[in-house]
Amino acid sequence: MHTFRTLCAAALILAGSAARALDPGERPSTSRDPGTNFDKLGARSLRVPSADALTVGDKAISAILGTKAPLASPTFSGDVTVSGKVSAEAITGEGTGATVTPSDGRGKDTLGNLIGRTPVRFYPENFGQGASVGTGGDDVDAIARALNAAAAVRGTAVIRTALKSSTMLTVPSGATLQIEGGSLTFTADTNGVRIAESARMNGWGDINVGAGVAGFSKTAILIDGTGGITDALISGAIRVNNVSGARTGTGLGLVAAGLFANRVIYTRLELASISKFATGVQLKASGLAFVNSNYVKVGVIYDCIYHIVTDTSDFNFFTGAIQPEASAARALVVGGQGNQFELMVWDWHLAADKATAIEFMPGSRNNIVQSPVGPDLVTDRASASKRDANTVLDWRNIAPALRPLLPPSIRFPTWAGSQDDILVHADKRWTVTQTAGSPPTGGALANIFDLDIDSGAGWNATSAFPVAIEVDFGTTGPGYFFGMGANFDFGQVPPNVSFETFDGSTWTTQRTFTDNANGQVAYAIDGFLTGVRKVRMTMSGAPSGGAVNVSRMFAFGTLPDGGGAFRPTYTDRPLNIKMLTVAPPPTPGYGRIFNDINDGKWKVIEPSGIVRTFVTTP
Repeated sequence: MHTFRTLCAAALILAGSAARALDPGERPSTSRDPGTNFDKLGARSLRVPSADALTVGDKAISAILGTKAPLASPTFSGDVTVSGKVSAEAITGEGTGATVTPSDGRGKDTLGNLIGRTPVRFYPENFGQGASVGTGGDDVDAIARALNAAAAVRGTAVIRTALKSSTMLTVPSGATLQIEGGSLTFTADTNGVRIAESARMNGWGDINVGAGVAGFSKTAILIDGTGGITDALISGAIRVNNVSGARTGTGLGLVAAGLFANRVIYTRLELASISKFATGVQLKASGLAFVNSNYVKVGVIYDCIYHIVTDTSDFNFFTGAIQPEASAARALVVGGQGNQFELMVWDWHLAADKATAIEFMPGSRNNIVQSPVGPDLVTDRASASKRDANTVLDWRNIAPALRPLLPPSIRFPTWAGSQDDILVHADKRWTVTQTAGSPPTGGALANIFDLDIDSGAGWNATSAFPVAIEVDFGTTGPGYFFGMGANFDFGQVPPNVSFETFDGSTWTTQRTFTDNANGQVAYAIDGFLTGVRKVRMTMSGAPSGGAVNVSRMFAFGTLPDGGGAFRPTYTDRPLNIKMLTVAPPPTPGYGRIFNDINDGKWKVIEPSGIVRTFVTTP
């Protein structure tokens, strides 16, 4: 019993200064000075600064614990008293269920509950079991023991120096791994840190993988869904680096495979940077497992080949920035459905593949990307219908109304506004003709320009190709023209597509897509064109799937009447109403209302020049 009371008294001494350390309503004073916290409650030894001059019985606690002797060794006769900076406490009961009554009457509770409210920090250097920690050797055992000790009391394992590990380290449930300006370097081709259910990692510092390894192939931070992950958190400003010298492996991986119970959901993950991997961030599910509804924020994903890959994961949210270098192949490879990205993509002209920054994988749908990347850098292999199409919102444009530069559908209200898709209802506004090839074997040309998300026009394998579709703007073409494109349904895509513009005298090919397998093709001009009077899309080659089905043809620009999209009225021309006191000249395509100063009556002048008076009936 004396031994137990010695243990409890020592634990109380180390938990904080005076009775305040046990006050559940306040932080213990030791939390302001990590050096005086107890490092390993329940471990084989404890250490505190001898300057505290605490004594247990007639012995200084520094003499008892400074040698890192097991707690069970010191024995005392008679009552145990605590003196020095800590006032006397009353302890009744045994174990963590013992009741602690501070001498000033505040914060009475069980020892176990008081421990749960006290910052409990575990330094790996105190878990070396006689071996030196942080001196260049393998520190994996000391770090693992600190993490396990932290998990037992919902505590924190703290890395303050440069430590190394030869194998993967798991942050167990209930524990927090905190890096305070230190580093954790993995010296073998192994996964780095694995975050378990209800585990945490935070702080500032570095996690390095691939040290001394030729061709690192694993994952630096791994969250695998075995058994189900529904609560995991990474926060702070931790940098994740591949130091092998090669762009290999994965920086952050959320992976689940096999059974339905294996999942990664509802995690919140924040990192300062991920650099020099084959894949910066990867979310992947297979079998019945799933990786859904996670939040990932990375300050910058730097110098990776593939910066973010979502494979078959759904409804995840990403934010941050991507900085490519010469090895970059893709900023985003997007699979699954309902994923959202809000990312700054810098300097894609530095990438190895300058033609494609964003790729939508086959089967992907309803994913939304907001970035500075325009349609000229997008490859869409989804072959989704307009209802399920992926969307790219381009930040680069000159006005907010131009931001939805590449939605291949009509799912957003901005498509019905001004300065967006100028080909909406082109058949009702201008002249639409098919200038080459067989007539459609299904649907009609008008379907390519309407607001019905399920309509289109198709040509089968017996049709004559090339097929060319032309829009003639006449004299009311776009003031500024930014680009155009088309999307195709159900994998029935043309292998070759070209887009041309006509300035009144010359046809100019703006973009040609060859060996096309994409459900969508589009381009954006670097700047803008003026004086465009016609546009044309030509499809050629034997169609994949035996047919071509065009669900949408679209273009972007501004029109002289201030509206890019068609505005339904009782006629095919909008009515421009102005309050004029003299009869205005007739305007082709417009009716103009004015107030006649001679008789005070409201009148309308038709495009033909005929003036009619409004009649008021009682």
